Amino acid sequence: MATASAEVSEWASLPDAARFDWLEQTWRFFCSLRLTITLLILFALGMVAGTFVNPQNAPMSVIEKALASRPIEVEAYRFFQLYDLFHSWWFTLVLVMIALNLVACTIERLPRVALTVLHPERQLTDEMLRGIRSANKLTSTIAATEDELERKVVAVAGAHGFKVHPVETLGGVRYVFAESGWWARFGVWVVHASLLLILAGGLIGRFGGFEGTITLPEGGGEADYVDVKLSDGSVYKKPLENEGRRFSVRCDAFRLKQFKNGDPRAFESDLTVLDGPMAEGGRAPQDGSEKRRTILAQTILVNHPLRYAGLSVYQATYQQDGQHAHASVALKNKATGEVKKFTVGPGEAFTWPGQPGVKYVVEDYDADFSGLGPAVQVLRAEGAKHASFWVFARDADFDARNRGDKYGLQFEKLEPAYATGLQIARDPGVPFVYSGCFMLFFGLFIAFATSHRRLWARIEGGKVTLAGAAHRNAPAFERVFTDLAAELGVTR
Repeated sequence: MATASAEVSEWASLPDAARFDWLEQTWRFFCSLRLTITLLILFALGMVAGTFVNPQNAPMSVIEKALASRPIEVEAYRFFQLYDLFHSWWFTLVLVMIALNLVACTIERLPRVALTVLHPERQLTDEMLRGIRSANKLTSTIAATEDELERKVVAVAGAHGFKVHPVETLGGVRYVFAESGWWARFGVWVVHASLLLILAGGLIGRFGGFEGTITLPEGGGEADYVDVKLSDGSVYKKPLENEGRRFSVRCDAFRLKQFKNGDPRAFESDLTVLDGPMAEGGRAPQDGSEKRRTILAQTILVNHPLRYAGLSVYQATYQQDGQHAHASVALKNKATGEVKKFTVGPGEAFTWPGQPGVKYVVEDYDADFSGLGPAVQVLRAEGAKHASFWVFARDADFDARNRGDKYGLQFEKLEPAYATGLQIARDPGVPFVYSGCFMLFFGLFIAFATSHRRLWARIEGGKVTLAGAAHRNAPAFERVFTDLAAELGVTR
């Protein structure tokens, strides 16, 4: 009698399927509803923390000084990157995990739904009748031929907005299947896709975008770079480029609109985008020698930015520019009383028309000179003779009374100059976010405002068996089903 060999074949010795359990467990983990809830809680906590922790966006260097006596808190700020939470590693990880969770849930459930929609069960068998959870099941004997019954069922279903599929006949039994709103099954998947687009936009903006500021004096101040502040407090200058070619932004004018009490009401800047790097010294030439090509000119104000080369230039702030303020002054001819007015900046000379030999230059300004109010210091130059004196806004004839000269100098007021504060940002993820938001509203409408309704009819031996179901809003469908059955003459 032959004995069984202890050896096994190559096929019999294949590894047990249990070795792939870790793949199944990983997949179940990412499809888990528990993971979804956990991630949403972490996301909500991150949003709250990002709003109330470090609301001033202070850099880490400032936080370290403020918490110098509390090293544990400093380490927590540093490890969790609480100084820039929305760009922190853990918040980014939460966004990535939410995206993976959405992808896994979609892959897990979508094929089953697609199979139900694309390949529906069209024959109303007894097994199907037992499986339909809805109470919409009716069987009745009607005095009509089967052809008449079929035509009537098809006509009534079509009148109620159902799309009737081709009638099937099997073993002398006729099966009618109709449905409406099949797209409602995919509303949740449109929502999933929209959320993925929004998350993708956030991550693309996180890694591919930047945000910085520049301050430009009005009247020709320009720059071909933007100051980008890193989360650790350091700043680097990022060149303004379009396809590898430098360009600059110039502030031609700034306007501050005020209420009657002097409070600012609105402010705006006239900007020009120029081809090529900025002029030497950061100011455009005033002698008309500008040779660079003007790419774009636009007035910007809050919430109305200039857009160029993927950049958005926003009107953010403004500040007074003491170095470029203008004084309103006048020269009065003592003999005739004639007055000539001038608006001049620091170091800018002015003369009486026809008298180029005598020049006046505003050198300094004092808001309250020795308690006598606003005053400017003026240098008078005539050949080799130079004299410096002060002129007061509160006493227009002070200079004419106290200085022996053909002309008396008057000072009205100092016109402040301003520098506009611009925020320049590039966010390549914005189109994804906008598209995702649009899809989200569309998907929510499909998911909650529509439903997939199905209707089955079985015709045999003069009997009509009618059944129907809706995957959402069953009470509304039951009313439709009742009306439809009444039109067919099918009663309980």
